[in-house]
Amino acid sequence: MKVFLAVLINKFITFGCKLFGRNGSQLPGSYVLKFFGDDIISEVNFPKTVIAVTGSSGKGTTCSLIKHILIDAGYSVALNESGSNGIIGATTLIFNNTKLNGNFKKDVLLLECDERHLKLIFHKKKPTHLVITNLTRDQPARNGTPEIVFNDIKKAIDDSVHLIINADDPLVSRLKLTHQGKITTYGLDKTKYSYKKPTLNNVDFILAEDTRVAIKLLNFYKIKKPLYSYHSHSSENKINKYIENILKGNSAAIISDAGTPCISDPGVSIISKAIENNINIIPIGGISAFTTLLSVSGLSGNILFVGFLSNKSGRRRNQLKELYNNEKNIIIIYESVYRIKNCIEDIVNIFGENTDIIIGRELTKQFEQIIRDKAKKIIDFFSDNSIISKGEFCMIIDNRKSKECKSNAENNLCKESNYDNWQNRRRSEYTAKI
Repeated sequence: MKVFLAVLINKFITFGCKLFGRNGSQLPGSYVLKFFGDDIISEVNFPKTVIAVTGSSGKGTTCSLIKHILIDAGYSVALNESGSNGIIGATTLIFNNTKLNGNFKKDVLLLECDERHLKLIFHKKKPTHLVITNLTRDQPARNGTPEIVFNDIKKAIDDSVHLIINADDPLVSRLKLTHQGKITTYGLDKTKYSYKKPTLNNVDFILAEDTRVAIKLLNFYKIKKPLYSYHSHSSENKINKYIENILKGNSAAIISDAGTPCISDPGVSIISKAIENNINIIPIGGISAFTTLLSVSGLSGNILFVGFLSNKSGRRRNQLKELYNNEKNIIIIYESVYRIKNCIEDIVNIFGENTDIIIGRELTKQFEQIIRDKAKKIIDFFSDNSIISKGEFCMIIDNRKSKECKSNAENNLCKESNYDNWQNRRRSEYTAKI
């Protein structure tokens, strides 16, 4: 009976707010709480999925993203208006979406919750999921110290709640130590990458491909070390100074912008000098584009990793011709965004349009793309923007079929490449001269 009356009161006042042009996100809920108290919320038959989103910033954006994902998946969602993230706004939303019999109308209840109201809204009925964006920003000015807010959140949930937490926030990450239920993290989890911090903290200086990129990593870990640059244009004198510094007893770390340092990376010149001077080198494994793409290629056999081809078109074509005749079967190359399409056109002309290619773009990043198709089709993908001409590219050329075609000229499925045709013409011309 209480829920029946609460729904009627909430809907009546909401209708009045709309009639008189007032904001109806707060007033209806305030009257429901005034007449029935906050226990009335626990008497609603919530849907199977109740998601609460809290944190000191980013709640609205996160809620909007979750809502659109759920709607695209075919679910109906009830979400409170931005700015009505306290217990009053939540009450208004809940009873506007509750039937007279107490059952909730939508598939999902999604609530943006101010941290201080989380334990008031869910003091009896817990959400199924709790997303925590962060806790460290501007907390002292609003809700007490971050520690107080952290303890309030712990009181508002139990181990039945699925936590989805920002691993970049050190205070939020502490919930992993106490929560016994399911936890999903997003962001950079420091516990997984902690080996980098002591390494960078313990060296005397750091060498980076681009100091502007490296400083972001160092600031994230609050590491204060001398930072110097190395790149493809670094002079030999500059590299020798770094080596001399190490020979005096100092230690150094080399970090790259992306991928594993010194793999198709200018840091290899420093490593070569270090080897010449019998300097001990300790590798720390990291992500690498060619191993990442190879792992999802479904290919196995002899592998030839080439790295970047020449930036001169004539030299690049000569390199591809050499690779075509190489005994290795699977060829892996890197290519610049500015040359990738021209490179594939050269592959079509040299290896043949039916050559299987796998393109990996922005691997392990937000806009990752992996495309598998024939060389000719790959060019079309660039033309219709199926492959975006931005970012970093890794490419696998499956040269095994090309070898089969060369040894079986009667196979009509194997179309000879332009390079094969050119070679045959040259042989014929040479034979005619003889």
